[in-house]
Amino acid sequence: MIVTFYCIEYSRPPVLFNYLDLVKGGESPDGRIRYYFVENGTHGPPATVEQSFRLVSFNPMIGRALDYLLDWIEKDLPPLPSTGAELSSDYSLIVPKTAAERKGIQLVIASIATNDQSGSVNAHLGEAVRFDGVARLLLEI
Repeated sequence: MIVTFYCIEYSRPPVLFNYLDLVKGGESPDGRIRYYFVENGTHGPPATVEQSFRLVSFNPMIGRALDYLLDWIEKDLPPLPSTGAELSSDYSLIVPKTAAERKGIQLVIASIATNDQSGSVNAHLGEAVRFDGVARLLLEI
């Protein structure tokens, strides 16, 4: 089984973790289930203005998960590991910041804009600012 979830929908992650506790039966469900969380993904339109700038499309993740599921069933090729997420005490989803810790199928992207050694940007209106970006995905099973 492969399950994909949006990170912004807080009601879903606790349900998944409760289900995993039930199916474990003292053993790891890794041989039977994978779950992938999509950071900044939501079901439906953005709820806030800030969300509208951060939302990512969920559809490519669903397509990739289906490809993995078919390969798992038909070719016995296990999919990438589940997203390394956990729940906080207030049931907020905590997703690691690095690809190595996060695992899963979503790229981890970082952008950096600096124009001095302090790590901050001091720019005036109309002044160019250089952004460097890095995208990482753990591709090892």
